[in-house]
Amino acid sequence: MTRRHALSLSALVAAVLLAPPVLAQLSVIVRGSDTCPSGDAVRAALQAIRPRGDWPAQTIMVDVDDGNEVGAPSGGSGRAAVPSSAAPLPAQPAGSPGDRDGDPTHGHRARLAVTLGEAPGVRELPADPDCSVRAETVALVVAAWAGSLPALPAASPPTTPAAGSPLPGPSPTDSPPSDGEVLAAEQPRPTPGPGEGRVEIAVSFLPMLLGRVVTNLNGPDTSFDMDAGYGLGLALAVRIFAGLSLGLAPQVVFHLSAKDSAGYTVIDSEREYDLMARIAYAYGVIPRLKVYAELLPGYSLVTYHMIVLGAQAPNARGTVFGGGLGAAYAIDDRFFAKVGIGYQVGSQISHGIRDVDLETRFLRIDLGGGVRF
Repeated sequence: MTRRHALSLSALVAAVLLAPPVLAQLSVIVRGSDTCPSGDAVRAALQAIRPRGDWPAQTIMVDVDDGNEVGAPSGGSGRAAVPSSAAPLPAQPAGSPGDRDGDPTHGHRARLAVTLGEAPGVRELPADPDCSVRAETVALVVAAWAGSLPALPAASPPTTPAAGSPLPGPSPTDSPPSDGEVLAAEQPRPTPGPGEGRVEIAVSFLPMLLGRVVTNLNGPDTSFDMDAGYGLGLALAVRIFAGLSLGLAPQVVFHLSAKDSAGYTVIDSEREYDLMARIAYAYGVIPRLKVYAELLPGYSLVTYHMIVLGAQAPNARGTVFGGGLGAAYAIDDRFFAKVGIGYQVGSQISHGIRDVDLETRFLRIDLGGGVRF
């Protein structure tokens, strides 16, 4: 071998080794009445995604449907039928991005069906009117399908980008995300289940049973039984975190009446106004049923129409504290019903010419319902 032949052979080998890789081994076939995107455009998009990568030696088949059902005969276009496992896509309204150049007959419900070699299944997706976007979308689907797209798991093709919008891509300086970051990013945001609203408003009917009033009107503190009363309540609560809620629970109690053992009136048809805070914790037993415990500290006013030492006694004021247990059932995603039982104790005093204790105590039944937002 002469020196000249040796130099020529060396130059040829160097040229082959240094030449950039091409996609000669990748076969792209586009079928359908519409030639958008072309096979060359898909190859170029694949090259842009993975410039120096080795793509699988498999045939990429792209069926383009310009508005008719994919796989149906279309004037002898020669399109192959797409397997029936591909779910049909909903029709796009006229004038939507699927209509090219405003023509409702071209691109109306336009779709792309992509298959990769002998891999099972078909990836079917909307077709953007821009041919370059179609090619980039097909390339992304193939890259994800073939496991050649680090930021996306295999068999999870990305959504189609809007027409004219640039395809997302990592910055050259960014490092690929870890598997944990990819999985965390793909977790869907949880949606509230039945009865999981953050704000709650409820109204209640409150039978007040086994009531007692403690007063020192006629000497030492003495306890007297009260007739059954009833009340109306309103509750406004905000969920702080899972289970715990804080809010307000004002209520008014009617028909506070009591007599002593001799039949003399101690109090007669009085009213009690309670402004209470509500601290509650609920626990889900089944998807729609929760049990809860509540604390009700607050301030109370009791009307008092008695004459003490010849003068009208002022209304009694003081603290009140209650607590109870109950259950709430979500009728649907917004409305709920509840039932509860508890006990409340008041420490009210009428500050007049002579201070008179007027402490009320009740077994508190809560029957109500409300709405969650």
